[in-house]
Amino acid sequence: MRAYAQASLTGPHDRAEFAIYFDAMYRDALTDAWVRRLRPWLTLPDELPPATRARLTAVRLAADGYWIAAATGVFTPSETDRVLLAALIDELLEDETG
Repeated sequence: MRAYAQASLTGPHDRAEFAIYFDAMYRDALTDAWVRRLRPWLTLPDELPPATRARLTAVRLAADGYWIAAATGVFTPSETDRVLLAALIDELLEDETG
């Protein structure tokens, strides 16, 4: 989850990338491709304690939200906010990684 969040918060993102992702909602073959690609990064084991599952889900949703904002250019957080978001994500992951 840390690698997924780091990629979302540090990679260059653009509208074309988002358009490809968004288009998958309307094409099953593309949806399946996204699911296959992201499943190893995002699937949480069923046996996780609820608090751990909630923290890891919050990390994913924060990373997804930043990526959408950066890729679309709509309400893109400032660099300062990006850095602080990355630090918050690190805090959420600290219990999971020691």
